[in-house]
Amino acid sequence: MSTADPSAPAPQKPDSKPVRLESIDQFRGYTVAGMFLVNFVSGYECMPAFFRHHNTYCSYADTIMPQFFLAVGLTYRLTFMRRLNSDDPGSAWRHALTRNLGLLLVGFVVHGLDGGVSTWAELLTRGWHVLIPTAFERNFFQTLTLIAITSIWVLPVIGKSAMARIYWMLFSVALWVFFAVVPAPWSGATYVNFALNRPVIDGGPLGFLTWTVPLLAGSLACDWMNLARGASNRRIVGAAVVLMAAGYGISCIGQKNLPALPFVPPPADPAATSPAQMFRRAMSTGPEFKEEQSQFLKTSVGAWTMSQRVGGPSYLVFSAGFGLAVFQLFRWLCDRLNLNAGVFRTLGINALAGYVIHPMVASKIKPFVPRDCPLGYLLIAFAWYFLITWVILRHMEKTKTIVRL
Repeated sequence: MSTADPSAPAPQKPDSKPVRLESIDQFRGYTVAGMFLVNFVSGYECMPAFFRHHNTYCSYADTIMPQFFLAVGLTYRLTFMRRLNSDDPGSAWRHALTRNLGLLLVGFVVHGLDGGVSTWAELLTRGWHVLIPTAFERNFFQTLTLIAITSIWVLPVIGKSAMARIYWMLFSVALWVFFAVVPAPWSGATYVNFALNRPVIDGGPLGFLTWTVPLLAGSLACDWMNLARGASNRRIVGAAVVLMAAGYGISCIGQKNLPALPFVPPPADPAATSPAQMFRRAMSTGPEFKEEQSQFLKTSVGAWTMSQRVGGPSYLVFSAGFGLAVFQLFRWLCDRLNLNAGVFRTLGINALAGYVIHPMVASKIKPFVPRDCPLGYLLIAFAWYFLITWVILRHMEKTKTIVRL
Protein backbone atom coordinates (compact mmCIF):
# COMPACT_ATOMS: atom_id res chain seq x y z
CA MET A 1 0.00 0.00 0.00
CA SER A 2 2.83 2.35 -0.74
CA THR A 3 1.46 4.28 -3.68
CA ALA A 4 0.69 7.62 -2.10
CA ASP A 5 2.52 10.56 -3.61
CA PRO A 6 5.27 11.53 -1.12
CA SER A 7 5.14 15.10 -2.37
CA ALA A 8 1.44 15.41 -1.62
CA PRO A 9 0.59 18.19 0.84
CA ALA A 10 -0.54 17.25 4.31
CA PRO A 11 -4.33 16.93 4.49
CA GLN A 12 -6.35 19.85 5.72
CA LYS A 13 -8.15 19.71 9.02
CA PRO A 14 -11.26 17.65 8.43
CA ASP A 15 -13.54 20.42 9.64
CA SER A 16 -12.18 22.82 7.03
CA LYS A 17 -13.42 20.60 4.22
CA PRO A 18 -15.58 17.75 5.50
CA VAL A 19 -15.13 14.31 4.07
CA ARG A 20 -18.34 12.98 2.49
CA LEU A 21 -19.40 10.15 4.76
CA GLU A 22 -22.26 8.75 2.67
CA SER A 23 -19.91 6.87 0.36
CA ILE A 24 -18.02 5.47 3.37
CA ASP A 25 -21.26 4.18 4.93
CA GLN A 26 -22.35 2.67 1.62
CA PHE A 27 -18.95 1.03 1.08
CA ARG A 28 -18.93 -0.37 4.60
CA GLY A 29 -22.53 -1.58 4.19
CA TYR A 30 -21.65 -3.37 0.95
CA THR A 31 -18.72 -5.01 2.75
CA VAL A 32 -20.99 -6.20 5.57
CA ALA A 33 -23.44 -7.59 2.99
CA GLY A 34 -20.56 -9.37 1.27
CA MET A 35 -19.53 -10.84 4.61
CA PHE A 36 -23.07 -12.13 5.17
CA LEU A 37 -22.98 -13.75 1.73
CA VAL A 38 -19.61 -15.50 1.82
CA ASN A 39 -19.88 -16.59 5.46
CA PHE A 40 -23.20 -18.30 4.74
CA VAL A 41 -22.66 -19.88 1.32
CA SER A 42 -18.94 -20.68 1.20
CA GLY A 43 -19.24 -24.14 2.73
CA TYR A 44 -21.71 -25.51 0.18
CA GLU A 45 -20.74 -27.76 -2.71
CA CYS A 46 -23.01 -26.03 -5.24
CA MET A 47 -21.35 -22.63 -4.79
CA PRO A 48 -18.75 -21.58 -7.38
CA ALA A 49 -15.16 -21.26 -6.23
CA PHE A 50 -15.40 -17.48 -6.70
CA PHE A 51 -17.54 -17.14 -3.55
CA ARG A 52 -15.55 -19.48 -1.32
CA HIS A 53 -12.39 -19.34 0.78
CA HIS A 54 -9.63 -21.69 -0.39
CA ASN A 55 -6.43 -20.16 1.11
CA THR A 56 -4.63 -20.90 -2.16
CA TYR A 57 -5.43 -17.70 -4.09
CA CYS A 58 -7.51 -14.53 -3.78
CA SER A 59 -11.18 -15.27 -4.47
CA TYR A 60 -14.02 -12.77 -4.15
CA ALA A 61 -14.66 -14.14 -0.65
CA ASP A 62 -11.09 -13.23 0.31
CA THR A 63 -11.54 -9.55 -0.65
CA ILE A 64 -14.20 -8.88 1.99
CA MET A 65 -12.10 -8.78 5.15
CA PRO A 66 -9.46 -6.39 3.69
CA GLN A 67 -12.30 -4.01 2.80
CA PHE A 68 -13.28 -3.94 6.48
CA PHE A 69 -9.76 -2.81 7.29
CA LEU A 70 -9.89 -0.21 4.51
CA ALA A 71 -13.14 1.17 5.97
CA VAL A 72 -11.59 1.16 9.45
CA GLY A 73 -8.62 3.14 8.13
CA LEU A 74 -10.92 5.72 6.51
CA THR A 75 -12.84 6.46 9.71
CA TYR A 76 -9.85 5.98 12.04
CA ARG A 77 -7.87 8.71 10.30
CA LEU A 78 -10.93 10.97 10.10
CA THR A 79 -11.91 10.75 13.78
CA PHE A 80 -8.30 10.83 15.00
CA MET A 81 -7.53 14.04 13.11
CA ARG A 82 -10.74 15.71 14.26
CA ARG A 83 -9.83 15.01 17.88
CA LEU A 84 -6.18 15.91 17.33
CA ASN A 85 -7.20 19.31 15.95
CA SER A 86 -9.66 19.95 18.78
CA ASP A 87 -9.08 21.82 22.02
CA ASP A 88 -7.88 18.58 23.64
CA PRO A 89 -5.41 16.86 21.29
CA GLY A 90 -4.66 14.21 23.91
CA SER A 91 -8.21 12.93 23.55
CA ALA A 92 -7.29 11.52 20.12
CA TRP A 93 -4.77 9.13 21.66
CA ARG A 94 -6.94 8.27 24.66
CA HIS A 95 -10.00 7.57 22.51
CA ALA A 96 -8.07 5.44 20.00
CA LEU A 97 -6.37 3.40 22.71
CA THR A 98 -9.43 2.80 24.89
CA ARG A 99 -11.65 2.05 21.88
CA ASN A 100 -9.28 -0.58 20.52
CA LEU A 101 -8.63 -2.15 23.91
CA GLY A 102 -12.41 -2.42 24.24
CA LEU A 103 -12.62 -3.99 20.78
CA LEU A 104 -9.90 -6.44 21.81
CA LEU A 105 -12.07 -7.49 24.75
CA VAL A 106 -15.06 -7.92 22.44
CA GLY A 107 -12.86 -10.01 20.14
CA PHE A 108 -11.94 -12.23 23.08
CA VAL A 109 -15.62 -12.83 23.85
CA VAL A 110 -16.71 -13.34 20.22
CA HIS A 111 -13.77 -15.40 18.93
CA GLY A 112 -12.74 -17.24 22.10
CA LEU A 113 -9.58 -19.25 22.67
CA ASP A 114 -8.22 -22.62 21.59
CA GLY A 115 -8.31 -25.81 23.59
CA GLY A 116 -9.19 -26.14 27.26
CA VAL A 117 -9.01 -28.71 30.04
CA SER A 118 -11.61 -31.18 31.27
CA THR A 119 -10.15 -32.06 34.67
CA TRP A 120 -8.09 -30.40 37.40
CA ALA A 121 -5.47 -33.13 37.01
CA GLU A 122 -5.09 -32.27 33.32
CA LEU A 123 -4.57 -28.61 34.19
CA LEU A 124 -1.86 -29.48 36.73
CA THR A 125 -0.18 -31.87 34.31
CA ARG A 126 -0.11 -29.56 31.31
CA GLY A 127 0.48 -26.33 33.23
CA TRP A 128 -0.36 -22.73 32.39
CA HIS A 129 2.97 -22.30 30.60
CA VAL A 130 1.67 -24.76 27.98
CA LEU A 131 -2.01 -23.83 27.95
CA ILE A 132 -1.67 -20.05 27.65
CA PRO A 133 0.55 -19.90 24.53
CA THR A 134 -1.44 -22.54 22.65
CA ALA A 135 -4.78 -20.96 23.64
CA PHE A 136 -3.90 -17.80 21.70
CA GLU A 137 -2.62 -19.35 18.48
CA ARG A 138 -5.74 -19.64 16.31
CA ASN A 139 -9.33 -18.67 17.18
CA PHE A 140 -8.51 -15.46 19.04
CA PHE A 141 -6.78 -13.89 16.03
CA GLN A 142 -9.76 -13.25 13.79
CA THR A 143 -11.38 -10.09 12.44
CA LEU A 144 -12.18 -8.09 15.59
CA THR A 145 -8.93 -8.97 17.34
CA LEU A 146 -6.85 -8.18 14.28
CA ILE A 147 -8.62 -4.84 13.72
CA ALA A 148 -7.93 -3.89 17.35
CA ILE A 149 -4.27 -4.94 17.37
CA THR A 150 -3.57 -3.45 13.94
CA SER A 151 -5.21 -0.17 14.97
CA ILE A 152 -3.00 -0.01 18.07
CA TRP A 153 0.06 -0.93 16.00
CA VAL A 154 -0.49 1.99 13.60
CA LEU A 155 -1.41 4.47 16.36
CA PRO A 156 2.07 6.10 16.34
CA VAL A 157 1.60 7.14 12.68
CA ILE A 158 -2.17 7.45 12.11
CA GLY A 159 -1.94 11.21 12.71
CA LYS A 160 1.31 11.65 10.79
CA SER A 161 2.08 12.53 7.17
CA ALA A 162 1.38 10.25 4.23
CA MET A 163 5.09 9.50 3.95
CA ALA A 164 5.31 8.40 7.57
CA ARG A 165 2.41 6.01 7.07
CA ILE A 166 3.93 4.60 3.88
CA TYR A 167 7.22 3.94 5.69
CA TRP A 168 5.27 2.26 8.51
CA MET A 169 3.55 -0.01 5.97
CA LEU A 170 6.86 -0.97 4.40
CA PHE A 171 8.45 -1.58 7.81
CA SER A 172 5.51 -3.75 8.89
CA VAL A 173 5.61 -5.83 5.71
CA ALA A 174 9.41 -6.20 5.94
CA LEU A 175 9.08 -7.37 9.54
CA TRP A 176 6.48 -9.96 8.51
CA VAL A 177 8.70 -11.17 5.66
CA PHE A 178 11.61 -11.58 8.08
CA PHE A 179 9.59 -13.89 10.33
CA ALA A 180 8.10 -15.63 7.28
CA VAL A 181 11.42 -16.68 5.75
CA VAL A 182 13.85 -16.87 8.70
CA PRO A 183 13.44 -20.03 10.82
CA ALA A 184 12.84 -19.53 14.53
CA PRO A 185 15.89 -20.73 16.54
CA TRP A 186 13.72 -22.61 19.07
CA SER A 187 11.76 -24.64 16.49
CA GLY A 188 13.61 -24.45 13.18
CA ALA A 189 10.32 -23.49 11.48
CA THR A 190 9.40 -20.23 9.79
CA TYR A 191 6.23 -18.34 10.61
CA VAL A 192 4.69 -19.53 7.34
CA ASN A 193 5.38 -23.14 8.39
CA PHE A 194 3.60 -22.45 11.68
CA ALA A 195 0.68 -20.68 9.95
CA LEU A 196 0.08 -23.57 7.57
CA ASN A 197 0.63 -26.43 10.01
CA ARG A 198 -1.32 -25.06 12.98
CA PRO A 199 -3.29 -23.85 10.88
CA VAL A 200 -4.01 -20.23 11.79
CA ILE A 201 -6.90 -18.03 10.64
CA ASP A 202 -6.47 -14.71 8.78
CA GLY A 203 -2.70 -14.56 9.25
CA GLY A 204 -2.59 -15.58 12.89
CA PRO A 205 -0.70 -13.82 15.72
CA LEU A 206 1.61 -11.88 13.36
CA GLY A 207 -1.12 -11.11 10.86
CA PHE A 208 -1.47 -7.56 12.16
CA LEU A 209 1.81 -6.68 10.44
CA THR A 210 0.42 -7.20 6.94
CA TRP A 211 -3.16 -6.18 7.80
CA THR A 212 -1.51 -2.79 8.36
CA VAL A 213 -1.50 -2.39 4.57
CA PRO A 214 -5.28 -2.07 3.91
CA LEU A 215 -5.85 -0.14 7.13
CA LEU A 216 -3.28 2.53 6.32
CA ALA A 217 -4.39 2.52 2.68
CA GLY A 218 -7.79 3.58 4.00
CA SER A 219 -6.16 6.37 5.99
CA LEU A 220 -4.48 7.65 2.82
CA ALA A 221 -7.79 7.51 0.95
CA CYS A 222 -9.29 9.65 3.72
CA ASP A 223 -6.66 12.31 2.98
CA TRP A 224 -7.28 12.12 -0.76
CA MET A 225 -11.00 12.65 -0.30
CA ASN A 226 -10.17 16.18 0.89
CA LEU A 227 -8.56 17.06 -2.43
CA ALA A 228 -10.35 18.53 -5.43
CA ARG A 229 -12.55 15.96 -7.16
CA GLY A 230 -10.25 15.30 -10.12
CA ALA A 231 -7.10 14.98 -8.02
CA SER A 232 -8.91 12.84 -5.47
CA ASN A 233 -10.16 10.42 -8.12
CA ARG A 234 -6.75 10.17 -9.75
CA ARG A 235 -5.01 9.40 -6.46
CA ILE A 236 -7.45 6.68 -5.41
CA VAL A 237 -7.75 5.04 -8.84
CA GLY A 238 -4.01 5.27 -9.43
CA ALA A 239 -3.25 3.73 -6.05
CA ALA A 240 -5.77 0.96 -6.71
CA VAL A 241 -4.18 0.03 -10.04
CA VAL A 242 -0.61 0.17 -8.73
CA LEU A 243 -1.40 -1.87 -5.63
CA MET A 244 -3.27 -4.59 -7.51
CA ALA A 245 -0.38 -4.88 -9.96
CA ALA A 246 2.15 -4.87 -7.11
CA GLY A 247 0.23 -7.56 -5.24
CA TYR A 248 0.25 -9.84 -8.26
CA GLY A 249 3.92 -9.03 -8.85
CA ILE A 250 4.79 -10.11 -5.30
CA SER A 251 2.96 -13.40 -5.88
CA CYS A 252 5.32 -14.07 -8.80
CA ILE A 253 8.40 -14.14 -6.53
CA GLY A 254 10.11 -17.52 -6.66
CA GLN A 255 7.79 -18.88 -9.36
CA LYS A 256 9.15 -20.54 -12.50
CA ASN A 257 5.96 -19.69 -14.38
CA LEU A 258 3.45 -16.90 -13.92
CA PRO A 259 0.92 -17.84 -11.23
CA ALA A 260 -2.80 -17.82 -11.92
CA LEU A 261 -4.38 -14.37 -11.99
CA PRO A 262 -6.35 -13.19 -8.95
CA PHE A 263 -9.85 -14.74 -8.78
CA VAL A 264 -8.66 -17.65 -10.96
CA PRO A 265 -7.93 -20.85 -8.98
CA PRO A 266 -4.38 -22.20 -9.22
CA PRO A 267 -2.46 -23.88 -10.59
CA ALA A 268 -2.25 -21.73 -13.69
CA ASP A 269 -3.18 -23.57 -16.88
CA PRO A 270 -1.03 -22.34 -19.82
CA ALA A 271 -3.67 -23.66 -22.23
CA ALA A 272 -6.55 -21.78 -20.57
CA THR A 273 -5.79 -18.12 -21.18
CA SER A 274 -8.99 -16.75 -22.68
CA PRO A 275 -11.37 -14.78 -20.44
CA ALA A 276 -14.09 -17.40 -20.98
CA GLN A 277 -11.79 -20.24 -19.90
CA MET A 278 -10.62 -18.36 -16.81
CA PHE A 279 -14.21 -17.49 -15.94
CA ARG A 280 -15.23 -21.14 -16.13
CA ARG A 281 -12.36 -22.06 -13.82
CA ALA A 282 -13.33 -19.33 -11.34
CA MET A 283 -16.84 -20.80 -11.27
CA SER A 284 -15.59 -24.34 -10.60
CA THR A 285 -17.51 -26.56 -8.17
CA GLY A 286 -17.43 -30.17 -7.04
CA PRO A 287 -15.24 -32.49 -4.97
CA GLU A 288 -12.55 -32.77 -7.66
CA PHE A 289 -11.91 -29.03 -7.50
CA LYS A 290 -11.85 -29.11 -3.69
CA GLU A 291 -9.29 -31.92 -3.72
CA GLU A 292 -7.15 -30.03 -6.24
CA GLN A 293 -7.07 -26.93 -4.03
CA SER A 294 -6.40 -29.00 -0.92
CA GLN A 295 -3.38 -30.57 -2.61
CA PHE A 296 -2.13 -27.16 -3.79
CA LEU A 297 -2.46 -25.83 -0.22
CA LYS A 298 -0.30 -28.68 1.10
CA THR A 299 2.43 -28.44 -1.53
CA SER A 300 2.61 -24.99 -3.11
CA VAL A 301 1.43 -22.24 -0.74
CA GLY A 302 4.22 -20.11 0.71
CA ALA A 303 5.13 -16.63 1.91
CA TRP A 304 4.37 -15.03 -1.47
CA THR A 305 1.07 -16.78 -2.24
CA MET A 306 -2.20 -14.83 -2.14
CA SER A 307 -3.47 -16.80 0.83
CA GLN A 308 -5.79 -15.39 3.49
CA ARG A 309 -4.60 -18.08 5.90
CA VAL A 310 -0.96 -17.08 5.58
CA GLY A 311 -1.85 -13.38 5.39
CA GLY A 312 1.14 -12.59 3.20
CA PRO A 313 1.93 -9.29 1.48
CA SER A 314 0.81 -10.32 -2.02
CA TYR A 315 -2.73 -11.04 -0.80
CA LEU A 316 -3.10 -7.89 1.28
CA VAL A 317 -1.43 -5.50 -1.15
CA PHE A 318 -3.64 -6.75 -3.99
CA SER A 319 -6.78 -6.75 -1.84
CA ALA A 320 -6.08 -3.24 -0.58
CA GLY A 321 -5.90 -2.06 -4.19
CA PHE A 322 -9.06 -3.93 -5.10
CA GLY A 323 -10.79 -2.42 -2.07
CA LEU A 324 -9.77 1.09 -3.14
CA ALA A 325 -11.27 0.43 -6.58
CA VAL A 326 -14.55 -0.72 -5.01
CA PHE A 327 -14.57 2.29 -2.70
CA GLN A 328 -14.02 4.63 -5.65
CA LEU A 329 -17.01 3.02 -7.37
CA PHE A 330 -19.17 3.87 -4.35
CA ARG A 331 -17.83 7.43 -4.34
CA TRP A 332 -18.91 7.77 -7.96
CA LEU A 333 -22.36 6.31 -7.26
CA CYS A 334 -22.95 8.35 -4.09
CA ASP A 335 -21.16 11.62 -4.74
CA ARG A 336 -21.66 12.01 -8.48
CA LEU A 337 -24.96 10.21 -9.14
CA ASN A 338 -26.49 10.71 -5.67
CA LEU A 339 -27.39 7.02 -5.54
CA ASN A 340 -27.45 5.04 -2.34
CA ALA A 341 -29.02 1.83 -1.08
CA GLY A 342 -30.98 1.85 2.17
CA VAL A 343 -29.90 -1.71 2.92
CA PHE A 344 -26.22 -0.72 2.71
CA ARG A 345 -26.83 2.26 4.97
CA THR A 346 -28.51 0.04 7.58
CA LEU A 347 -25.64 -2.44 7.51
CA GLY A 348 -22.93 0.21 7.27
CA ILE A 349 -23.87 2.26 10.33
CA ASN A 350 -24.14 -0.83 12.56
CA ALA A 351 -21.34 -2.99 11.21
CA LEU A 352 -20.18 -4.28 14.60
CA ALA A 353 -23.69 -5.36 15.55
CA GLY A 354 -24.06 -7.07 12.18
CA TYR A 355 -20.77 -8.90 12.69
CA VAL A 356 -21.90 -10.26 16.06
CA ILE A 357 -25.51 -11.05 15.10
CA HIS A 358 -25.15 -12.70 11.68
CA PRO A 359 -23.52 -15.97 12.83
CA MET A 360 -26.25 -16.41 15.45
CA VAL A 361 -28.93 -16.11 12.77
CA ALA A 362 -27.01 -18.46 10.46
CA SER A 363 -26.71 -21.08 13.21
CA LYS A 364 -30.52 -21.34 13.37
CA ILE A 365 -30.95 -21.83 9.60
CA LYS A 366 -27.89 -23.83 8.51
CA PRO A 367 -28.92 -27.06 10.31
CA PHE A 368 -31.72 -27.31 7.74
CA VAL A 369 -29.46 -26.64 4.75
CA PRO A 370 -27.38 -29.74 3.88
CA ARG A 371 -23.98 -29.15 2.29
CA ASP A 372 -24.97 -30.99 -0.88
CA CYS A 373 -28.23 -29.06 -1.39
CA PRO A 374 -29.09 -27.61 -4.84
CA LEU A 375 -28.26 -23.98 -5.55
CA GLY A 376 -31.90 -22.82 -5.58
CA TYR A 377 -32.54 -24.21 -2.10
CA LEU A 378 -29.35 -22.59 -0.80
CA LEU A 379 -30.33 -19.18 -2.22
CA ILE A 380 -33.76 -19.37 -0.56
CA ALA A 381 -32.12 -20.22 2.77
CA PHE A 382 -29.64 -17.36 2.33
CA ALA A 383 -32.47 -14.93 1.55
CA TRP A 384 -34.23 -15.83 4.82
CA TYR A 385 -31.00 -15.50 6.80
CA PHE A 386 -30.17 -12.15 5.21
CA LEU A 387 -33.71 -10.83 5.70
CA ILE A 388 -33.84 -11.79 9.38
CA THR A 389 -30.45 -10.21 10.05
CA TRP A 390 -31.39 -7.05 8.15
CA VAL A 391 -34.72 -6.72 10.01
CA ILE A 392 -32.89 -6.85 13.35
CA LEU A 393 -30.36 -4.23 12.25
CA ARG A 394 -33.08 -2.07 10.69
CA HIS A 395 -34.97 -2.07 13.99
CA MET A 396 -31.77 -1.07 15.77
CA GLU A 397 -31.30 1.76 13.27
CA LYS A 398 -34.86 3.05 13.70
CA THR A 399 -34.52 3.00 17.50
CA LYS A 400 -31.05 4.61 17.21
CA THR A 401 -29.42 1.59 18.84
CA ILE A 402 -26.01 1.88 17.22
CA VAL A 403 -23.24 -0.32 18.64
CA ARG A 404 -20.02 1.68 18.86
CA LEU A 405 -16.90 1.45 20.96
